[in-house]
Order: sequence, then structure tokens, then C-alpha cells
Amino acid sequence: MRQLTLLLLLFLPITAQAIVINEIMYNPDQCSDADCEWVELYNNDIDSINLAGWKLDGKNISGIIEANNYLIVAKDNTSFTEYFNTSCPVVKASISLTNSEKNLYLNDSGNNVIDNVFYAASWGADGNNKTLSLAGNSWRESLQASGTPCAQNFFEHSLKINLEKTDSDEITAHITNNGLNDENVTMDFYIDGNYSDTQNGFVASFGSDNFYFPINDTEIGNHTVFVNASFGAFSETAELNFTIEPLPNADVYAAIIINETSNEYIIRTFPANATVFVYIGAYATGIDNTPLILDVPALGEDFAGTNEWEGHDIITEEIDFGSYDLCAEIAEIDNYNDTNLENNFVCANFTIAPEGTKKRIKTFATKENYELNETLNWAAQIFPQSSATGDLTITMQKKNSPNTITLFEQNDFELSENVTLSGNITIPDDRVEGIYKIRAKFSYSGTYIDSGDSGQFWLAGLKDLGPANFTVLQLPDSVSFGGFKTIFVKFFSGNYNYGKLKFLVYGYPKQVLADTEGQGISASDFDSDVAIELDNVRRGQEIYIALPAFAKQNCGNDYEEGAYRARIRAYDSAGKPITTADTDLQLSGSSSFCSSGSSSSKASGKTTALGLAAPKQKIELISVSIADIPAETATSSDFTIRAKIKNNLNSSKQVEVYSYVYQSKTIISEGGWTANKQTVYLDSADEKTIELENRVKAGVALGKYDVKVRVKDGAKNYDADAEIKVVEQSSSQKVNAGVGNAITGSAVYVSKTSTINPVLGLFVFLLLVLVLVLIKSK
Repeated sequence: MRQLTLLLLLFLPITAQAIVINEIMYNPDQCSDADCEWVELYNNDIDSINLAGWKLDGKNISGIIEANNYLIVAKDNTSFTEYFNTSCPVVKASISLTNSEKNLYLNDSGNNVIDNVFYAASWGADGNNKTLSLAGNSWRESLQASGTPCAQNFFEHSLKINLEKTDSDEITAHITNNGLNDENVTMDFYIDGNYSDTQNGFVASFGSDNFYFPINDTEIGNHTVFVNASFGAFSETAELNFTIEPLPNADVYAAIIINETSNEYIIRTFPANATVFVYIGAYATGIDNTPLILDVPALGEDFAGTNEWEGHDIITEEIDFGSYDLCAEIAEIDNYNDTNLENNFVCANFTIAPEGTKKRIKTFATKENYELNETLNWAAQIFPQSSATGDLTITMQKKNSPNTITLFEQNDFELSENVTLSGNITIPDDRVEGIYKIRAKFSYSGTYIDSGDSGQFWLAGLKDLGPANFTVLQLPDSVSFGGFKTIFVKFFSGNYNYGKLKFLVYGYPKQVLADTEGQGISASDFDSDVAIELDNVRRGQEIYIALPAFAKQNCGNDYEEGAYRARIRAYDSAGKPITTADTDLQLSGSSSFCSSGSSSSKASGKTTALGLAAPKQKIELISVSIADIPAETATSSDFTIRAKIKNNLNSSKQVEVYSYVYQSKTIISEGGWTANKQTVYLDSADEKTIELENRVKAGVALGKYDVKVRVKDGAKNYDADAEIKVVEQSSSQKVNAGVGNAITGSAVYVSKTSTINPVLGLFVFLLLVLVLVLIKSK
């Protein structure tokens, strides 16, 4: 018995020395020393060893360590398993691993020293998330962060590449980092010796990643791909040979079936075994490039090996009422060569009916964001409840703004079924930034249906300067009836450019102000002869304007003296009001042109108490006079009339001028009434002298005849009259003694005995000067 015991004692040390201290984490940085200090033991033996009664750092340990395996002795085994992902046994012991240096002992159950390690901070692994690891007979700092608990400390560090053809048009490079530092990897890819692509990525130490290289344009046949990977100081290459086989031919296509009753759609692809990738989307009907309403972009796996994808709702909370096209596009085909690409896109229509009575029009714009000068495509879908005929307008307008651009307009539009209208517009370069919408409105039988706030988009336009406006700078103290005064205003054009603007002052609501003929003017008289007209008004421009205010004559005492509202308004070229300002004018007195017995007269041109017609004030805008005419002429002989024409307006005019000799209603001149007609262009306040050639017909009786020079401005005529004596051919011709003096015609005309002409003529001249001088660009 004693002999057997001796043999056992002889062999125990050999077994115990198979256990070694293999790895030490003495100064962790991911958690405290109390939580994360640990020591790894390794069993070199071919048998497992029970550690009952053993000690590490003088502290009891236990557990069984398997052959060629590891065991962790942790200060806190719970914290260790939280911070370290390991597969070997972990036992707890109250070890204390100082951070500066330590002599660490491992003792067996007989208190024999099995292993002993002296370490110091100078060896490394001092708070940098590394461990001291045994490498052969020496210790060194681990390469891997957190060490290698339950695993081999050091092995061959390398970069490995595995190439694989994973798809018909793709090569996958699988990269494995065997213990190298965390690094960026650069991979150059070659096909048949020709450079094709370069990819960059990051592969962590002991990590791996995949890189994908396309080969979709590679021809049928045998090929070789080559990859060169650079990883810090390391590099590695890999090569793969593969063959691309020709695909069988087939007409691959899709079909859509919509069941609006069940609110579902079915998509089928053909042939049944085609492996395809399909995109599905719903678009607004009637407009190209509309935004997606429904997007299902990844159905390739669903279609692999089957030809049906069904049971999906087409109506969701995200889709408003309207008419839509559900479309499917075959984007990829893996196992066939498609012989017909034209049927790879298919659509089916479905409609979501609106609810309610007013909101039955849906509008769309192709994008959510636009810029100036960009083309906008739009559509309007109309869903009437019953047949109706009315007025349909479609506009582009800034939200909460009256400023609109008409896109479509039609009166007596017959609406009996659902209708889709579409079009496009290039957004003008003077639009202000903000939210806009495409608005459609159908008015009929005293009611309407409307598109509401659908069709909205953001326009990155000009900065908002605010609306156009007036500032009244100066008012007259009072205006006498039958007289005129000037109102000085400052006009700010606001956000928009205008090719033409007209400015008018009129009485509101009482028409106390008049035009140059004494007729009352109102808001609709933007083309009145007292309106000021300006061209090419720019955005953000300030213009100072003197506006004339002509008061009615008030011969019939229709208006009492006192304050009356005057409305100042700017109009665009179509007569649409741009902005308005109101002010008060004091009116008093009566016109000096009313006849002495006209107190009972109600208005100019009506019969007075004496039975006479009250004189009517008339101010001519074009003045014409005969400056030179012979006193005599002979039949069949030419004579020349020199006529002076003046434009008294503040805008340019194009008129026709002609002259003739007549008696009563009989023309005496050769060639008819307008034989010598000329077209004359007059600038503002321009005066020209025109020569008109005339000839009296042969055989006309000798004597005196009337001569008329006529200026024709549209439907309005301005005349100057004179006389000429027709004598025999041999008679001498004398010049009128009044050469150089106006015979008739005037800039401002009230009556033949009126003396107001010089006053109003002076006003018109001064007004023109004011308008031209006071225009100021901001």
C-alpha cells in the first residue's frame, strides 16, 4: 500500500504542471478593476483536471478544466460575462491584480506552486484594453482588444480572400481579417486582365466583410477575375475562374388584376418559373412623372419560382380620392433572356371615389418643389355627382393669395362623367416664394365643386416684398366743381413686374369726378382719358405720380358741398385691379361754365329752364390746326395744305390724317374723302406739321368751298376747317392772310366762346412733365 501511494505522488506533479497561467487582464479600461480583472488558465494535458482545493493569488478556486481547454478566474464572474463573450467555464475568486507589478502564484490542493508569473506595467496592457498573453515562454501584449479569453492567444495573422460567383451578374469577395489591426481595405478588381472597379471598406481585427463587384456586361464564355486587396502593410490576392452560360429565350412579362370590390390587386409574371425582380407603384392618372402614391420596390424574392403575388390592399389611408394607375415594372430577370422588352411595364387603372358634395376635384403637380422658369406638369380630375353645364377654371395660385395664373378656362363646360384634364406651364420668373397649388373650380347652377388644397407644391421664388400699395403724399385743400386739382401719390409695385399699368382717381360711391368730356367715371373706366399709363414697371419699384382729379360741373346742383371719397386705383393691362387707396376730397362751388339760367338743369347737355341746352365741357386730346392753305386754287390743279397736329396725352398715339374739299355732302376733291390719307405716330406731347396734297375735280363750278383736315383716332375724329376759292386755271393764286395762325381746332375745347382752353392746356402740359420727371426707381 505504501508503494502505491509513492507512485501516485510521483505522477501528481507531472499532471499539475500541465496547468499554466495563460493570460492576465490586470488593468481593464472598459470597466472597473473590481468588475473586470481576470486570469486565464490553460490545460495542456490530454485529461481534464479538477481544481478543487487549488489557489490563485492565495484565493481558493474550483472547477474542472477540460483537456486542451481554458478556464477563466474572474474577480466578478457576473460582470465578466457581461463584458466578454466567451465559451469556457468562468469561476469567481477574490483575486487582486495590482496595476504596477505583481508576483502571481498558482497552487494545487497540496499547496504546491504549479505556475508563477511576475508581471509589471512596463510589459504593456496597462489600461489600454489589452491583456498580457503568454507566447511560447515569454509574455507580450495581446494584439486583439479585450484579449482572447477562452481562445488561442496568438496565431498566424493574415488577410484572406474568398471569391465566389453569387449571382448571374455579380462576384462576391469575402474578406477575413485574422488578427491584423483594424484597417481600411482597398480592393482592385480585374476581369480577364482588364481593370474594372475599385472598392474601399473597413474590416475590424478578427472581423470579416463582403464586397460585391458587378459583371453584368460580361460576354458568354470562360472568364477569370482577379482581386488585389491592400490592408495596411499587408496585401493579398485571389483569383476565380467561371463560365457564363447563355440563358434560354422567353417573352417575360407581367399582368395586373385589380378587384376594387375586395380592395386588392394581383400581379402575375410569365413564364411561371421566371425569377424576376418587380417594382410596383401607383401614380395619378393623366400626368407624366407624377409623384408615387404607393411604392412597393422590392419583390424579387417573392417572385422567385412562382408567378403570382396577390392579396395586397390598393387603398390605404395614405391614398386620397382620385384616379390612379397601378403599374408593375420587371426590372431584373435572372434565368431568361427576355425576347420582348416592350411589355415589361404594365398598368391598370383604379378609382377611389370622393365623399361629400364640394370636394370632388383632385389636382396634381409632378413634383413637390419647383424653381422659377421650371416647367410644371399638372392634372385635374373631376368627379361630378350628376351631369351639369357650367364654368370651369384651373389656375396656379399662391396659397392664401389672390394672385393667380390661368391654366385652363372654359364657359359652358359640359360635365357628364369623370374627366381628367392636364397641361404644363413654365413658371414665370417674377413669382414670389411660398406654397402654391393647382386649383380647379367648376361653377354651375348657383353652386360649385372645388379642388381644395390638393395639388400643392413649394416654389423657391423671389423674396416676398409685400403687395403693391399707394401712399398719398399730398391732397389739394379743395376742388371746385367744374375744376381740377392734382393728387400726388407714391406707388410701390410690390412683388411683380408689370408690362403696363394704368392709374385712375374716381369718386366712390358717388361719381363726383369726371373725364375730360365731363362724364362721370367709376371703377370700370380704367381706359379713361384721365388715366395715367406707365409701361415696364419693375418689381420693388417706387414711382411718384401726379394724378388729375376733374370735378363734375354740377350745373344742376346734384351734389352738395363737402367731403367726398376719392378712390385711387392701379390696374394691369387687362383692367384687373392691382391695389386701391381711398382718400377724401373737399368739393365746393360750381362751374363757371354753367349758363346763368341753368340752376334747374340736372346735367350737362340737358335742357335748362329757359329751354336752352347747357354747354357741355369738352377737352380734346388731339389738337389739329391748319397752318397754311392757299386762298385760291384752280380745277385740276394741285395745292398743299400744311396742318399742325399735337398729342396732348401723356402716352404715344398713332393716328390717320387726311384732307378734302367739299360742299355739303358732295366731295369736290379728286380721289374721294381719304385720297391723301397719311399715318402719323405722335409721342407724348409731340407736335408735327403734316403736308397734304389736294386737287379739285375738273368741271367744278367756280366759287367758295369748304376744306376740312381730319385726324382720325380710332372711332374718334378731330377736325380743322377752312375755305378755299376755286377760280379759272389762269387766275393767280393768293395766300391766305392768316398764314401761321390756327383757323380751328384746339388742345382743349369747351365751346366757341369758352376761355378755359389755355388753362386746361397748361394743366395737361404740366401733368405730362410731372409724370416724366417724378418717376423714381427704388
